[in-house]
Amino acid sequence: MLDLSRVYQHIEAMVDQHKTNVNDSKQKLIKASQTLSALEGGLKDIVAKVKDSKTSWLVAEPVEDVTILHSLPDVPEDYTVLASDGSQLFPDHHEVSLCYLINIGTVFLRYGDDSTARLASVPRLYYRDEELYMDENGAKRLVDSQRVSSIRTLAEMKGLVDIGADCTSAIAIALTDGTLIQWAAEQQGEWADQFIKQLITYYESLKQQRIPMAGYISGTRSTDVVNMLRVHLCPYDRANCDECNQRGKPEANCELISGLRDATLFEKCLAPGQRTALFKSNSKVLKSYGNHRVYFFYINVESEIVRVEVPEWVALDGNYINRVHSIAVDQARKGGGYPVSLAEAHQQAVVDGNDRKLFYELVNKKLVEGGLTSEITYKSMRKRSVPV
Repeated sequence: MLDLSRVYQHIEAMVDQHKTNVNDSKQKLIKASQTLSALEGGLKDIVAKVKDSKTSWLVAEPVEDVTILHSLPDVPEDYTVLASDGSQLFPDHHEVSLCYLINIGTVFLRYGDDSTARLASVPRLYYRDEELYMDENGAKRLVDSQRVSSIRTLAEMKGLVDIGADCTSAIAIALTDGTLIQWAAEQQGEWADQFIKQLITYYESLKQQRIPMAGYISGTRSTDVVNMLRVHLCPYDRANCDECNQRGKPEANCELISGLRDATLFEKCLAPGQRTALFKSNSKVLKSYGNHRVYFFYINVESEIVRVEVPEWVALDGNYINRVHSIAVDQARKGGGYPVSLAEAHQQAVVDGNDRKLFYELVNKKLVEGGLTSEITYKSMRKRSVPV
């Protein structure tokens, strides 16, 4: 049972820490805003320093003057938005059968004279040995949450490609919830190459379908642009954190704005509907992305500052980037602060506690009907019997 009196003491300490953090952030924001303004017209210099520097943080590489703010382009009256999202039930040793379920929600929304909406939920059950176990240094072990999540990501992208094949609209975009940078791939060993290769195949399909895609990141905590400013503040011509004797010291120039988020930096300068300049991500994961390397920018969708990521072929096409910009904002407005297409895709995809219970009841029923033994562990039975 939770001891609320003790928890309350921790909450008080946490609130005090938040107050201190807010005050520190105000000072850091002033410094960061001044530093950003000072970079006006200095694109060539900051790009050179970013490329030549060695840091322990992920640093954004600007593609255009970092002080540029782009106004909201005209929102097309007739357009189509495709969206997908996924959910899963991870394999559980304590349940009646070892398997996992991935459910993909897809949305096709067409606006204009020929408006239409198609929503779908596509579940798939994984139960074969080659799906349940992965090879790790010659030994087999049960798939972990990262592997299942990666498989779900591929299924989400396939969902977009499949519904994109039916899209005849001249103006369309494809939206996914979250980043296009597959951070978990670095921990996937040899399978990572196969994963990225298949992912890029789906990206290429959308390119051939002429449907620009974008990852929409709500509540972003990214610091890539702030880290770029930290590199600029470094007093040395070439920032090298490994050799810096000021590293980690509060008085170091780079520490004056450390911990500040990009969204906070752009919160004051972006008017509703505006987006920032374009930046290139320097994540090591992207080395094998080819012309699908990820670029990003931030948009004020009125409810928040969101990060939008796009592949290179979208980023470097002015018409595509304006299309993504305008439709993303319009979708957020239609959804009351979050793209209505992504919200609907989530509703189609979500697997809640009741779904999980019904799923395993169905599995149990079919096992019994098939004359097979159905067992759950004592731990699982105890959890189900203890009142909540």
